[in-house]
Amino acid sequence: MEDDNSVFQRDDITFVTEETDDISMISSPTTTDVVVQQQEEGAVKKNNEDVDAKVVVGAKKEQPQKPHTQNENRRNVSQKKVLWSVIVLLAIVVAILAGMLLLNNNNKNDGNDAPTTTSSDSNQANAIPTTQPTPSPSHWTPTTRRGRVEYILKDYAPLDERTMTWLLETSTWTPPTTARIGNYPSDETENYLWLERYALALLYSSTNGPYWARNDYWMSNEPTCRWFSLEPNACPGPITNLVLYLNKMEGTLPSVLFALSNLKKLHLARNQLTGSTIPSDTSNYLLKHLTFMDLASTGLKGSVPSSIRNMTQLESLYLSGNELTGPIFEEIGNMTNLTVLSLWGNQLGGTIPSSIGNMDRLKDLSLSENQLSGPLPTQLGSLTSLSRLSLHTNDLSGTIPESFLNMSNLQWLSLYENNRLEGSFPQLSDTVRKCFLGSCFSDITNAMTSRCIFFDNCY
Repeated sequence: MEDDNSVFQRDDITFVTEETDDISMISSPTTTDVVVQQQEEGAVKKNNEDVDAKVVVGAKKEQPQKPHTQNENRRNVSQKKVLWSVIVLLAIVVAILAGMLLLNNNNKNDGNDAPTTTSSDSNQANAIPTTQPTPSPSHWTPTTRRGRVEYILKDYAPLDERTMTWLLETSTWTPPTTARIGNYPSDETENYLWLERYALALLYSSTNGPYWARNDYWMSNEPTCRWFSLEPNACPGPITNLVLYLNKMEGTLPSVLFALSNLKKLHLARNQLTGSTIPSDTSNYLLKHLTFMDLASTGLKGSVPSSIRNMTQLESLYLSGNELTGPIFEEIGNMTNLTVLSLWGNQLGGTIPSSIGNMDRLKDLSLSENQLSGPLPTQLGSLTSLSRLSLHTNDLSGTIPESFLNMSNLQWLSLYENNRLEGSFPQLSDTVRKCFLGSCFSDITNAMTSRCIFFDNCY
């Protein structure tokens, strides 16, 4: 049997009751006990509130940044990066435009605005316009095979890219160290051999080389001196004779061919080189050692360039059977080494230059079948070495000068179809092969009418 006194607890108050048979006898807490209990509950509640407040404050301190604030920061950083990228890009574009403008101004002024240190540098810059400015040797040295060759050929720009590709990539040839040009330094000889190989390769590609009558070893790795007709005995070079007449060449002569200053003989007659011209520039295109040039019946056009007068060693010049126009330049008389001057069968006009009388070594002068007019120069009588004089089929006028009697070695004289020649004809040597039209007169020493066509039938 349990104890009469029972004890039970609530959260904060312990009640002790005494079990009785009468329910009314159960004791209840006093007023004092209730007050104490309420005070204790208030204190606990206050402590709990203080703790909760501290936790809230700490949580506020440790609360991370809000998501939208982090996004704003990232956006600001991205915007700054984009802004700097745009600034850098604009700076690069401005630098490129400024460089292009500077290069364009240099090209327009032929290098006159670029600083130079010597007169030779200035002459190099003004020699021939190029597609891009070339640095002075004192400031730039090419380091690659292509760069070196392009620098050597800079005066002949623009360069043919197909030929350059063959020269520098397909071909494995390099200039032989044993080659020499006179007393030139080895590096100048090497430069010339590069120029020679480029010029001949360009000639091949410009004149339908694969269909030439003969093209043995052309465009091979062999030295150019071993290519067909290019003097195998001259190896290792440079070549001095280029003989390709009647070789079924078709196309246009490249101007760089006339830069091969070591050539002595250039014989390309009777090929279809329609529209080709002889360069008038003498600073880089001068065959200064040439003694024989035959470009007859090749389709040359333009005028007889005065630059030919600088070929001071030329002895034979054949430009007949072409489409040359304009007058014969007066300075041609300065070519005193000439023995043959053949210009017949063109469309040359004007008068016969009197300076031709200075060419005292001349043996053959052929100016027939042109459109020459005016009188016969009396100075022609000074050509005492002349053996052949052909002036027929022109529009010459006046009388035949008495000075013709001084041409003691003359063996051929052709003057027919010059319908405006008049007067009496001087007595020529019996050794002269004479041609005349007998219906006008029976004795060529007699007086003639102004309309008489003479020297038509030969005997």
